[in-house]
Amino acid sequence: LRARGPTSVMNASARTVAVVFVNDAEYGDLDSLKRFEASRVEEIRFFSGPEAVTTFGSAYGAGGVALTLRSN
Repeated sequence: LRARGPTSVMNASARTVAVVFVNDAEYGDLDSLKRFEASRVEEIRFFSGPEAVTTFGSAYGAGGVALTLRSN
């Protein structure tokens, strides 16, 4: 057993795959990126595991991708 990491005993709810956030809201897994046309995306940012934990919380140790969509 490990005390730290995405599958640790201390955080059994931690995700094991990166998560996509759209306009600061959790949206889905990496496959959900296919739903967005590139022209709608203003910014895209990858978060490594440690960065995602710091930014989004301890359940996101596998990392994340944050999209900011263009406003109409």
